[in-house]
Amino acid sequence: MYRCQAPPRLRGARELRQKRALLTQANIIMETGMLQPLGAKPMTRRDILELVGTSAFAGAAGLTMAQPASAQAPEMKRVVLGQAKAAGQSAQFPLAIANGLFAEHGLDVSMTFFNSAAEMNEALASGSMHITATGDVPAIGLMAHKGPAKCLAPLSDFSHDQGMVVRRGITEPKQLEGAKLALTKGTTATMLIERFIQKHGLDEKKIGLIHMSAPEQIPAFITGDIDGLISWEPWLWIATQKSPGAQVMQRAPGLFKTYNLLLASDQYISKYPNTLKAVLRGLLKANDQMQTAQGQDRAAQLVHQNEMPNIPEPVLLDMIRTRTFSMTIDPLLLDDLQRMTDFLLKAGRIDQRVDVREWLRLALLREIRPDLVKVNL
Repeated sequence: MYRCQAPPRLRGARELRQKRALLTQANIIMETGMLQPLGAKPMTRRDILELVGTSAFAGAAGLTMAQPASAQAPEMKRVVLGQAKAAGQSAQFPLAIANGLFAEHGLDVSMTFFNSAAEMNEALASGSMHITATGDVPAIGLMAHKGPAKCLAPLSDFSHDQGMVVRRGITEPKQLEGAKLALTKGTTATMLIERFIQKHGLDEKKIGLIHMSAPEQIPAFITGDIDGLISWEPWLWIATQKSPGAQVMQRAPGLFKTYNLLLASDQYISKYPNTLKAVLRGLLKANDQMQTAQGQDRAAQLVHQNEMPNIPEPVLLDMIRTRTFSMTIDPLLLDDLQRMTDFLLKAGRIDQRVDVREWLRLALLREIRPDLVKVNL
């Protein structure tokens, strides 16, 4: 069991409206990948400072000051990590906490779980959360529009989590013409069906694509209102369990790659670099443990206990085994993230092309593990 905290509470309806207005101006992609109307004024530095406030940053997430014993000692001892409840895509987080890997580096770390990446992005942009793990689609949406955060490293390639489930009787791609498929448009689901259509030479106009959130897709699939769904784990597994004969027709590997990323706020990077280096050291040790069967077993147990109690532990373990847990930054990662960024631009989910190198911060990881940073920016 590892210690977790409730998401930070916003301080009143008026402040909430003000914060959300600024986030709308930033055109942040939320969990559904749907963009706010384009052309809105970008969030300025003054807006960010007003949004965060000096006192909010100093007291955010229950952090307490620590007097460093040396130049490398963490400036903050207490750290809160944020993530949306998931199926272990950022398994290094709970593993490092439960196994005392952060404590080895002088940190007292807990976790806050959010209901969605949208909610977590809001906390990160408002200054009430400073270190998070999130998928590349919401991360790109935040950083492409100058949100106050940067990527420190990847945590996992979870491409196998993305896929398409179809009902009993659909066995060939051509049978999707005339079928109705649900997906959350503007996310990896859109990329998957586009690549699948191209791969098999299908007529996109003959396929009914219906926008639905992942939770909404399951009852529609059970009742037969849709013939299939394009989503991610654990919803793919749930769909196959709820509809007899349903099967996964396609997964993302071979079509594209998608990653879980470690983000930190700009202010935290600037003010508390030694704390972030201590966080990275703990995560790197947890990442090493994720390469072992024992580490994977422990991670599945922790995710089941604290995030996904309705998903059997062996199922979570199978999902974990399909992922590549790596914190290496290499040209392949940059190319994949750039392709995802360009896809989001093409899909109209961001309004300008950005180079992923603009929102990567490699110095901290390079100082700790130079062998893992294989690119120069």
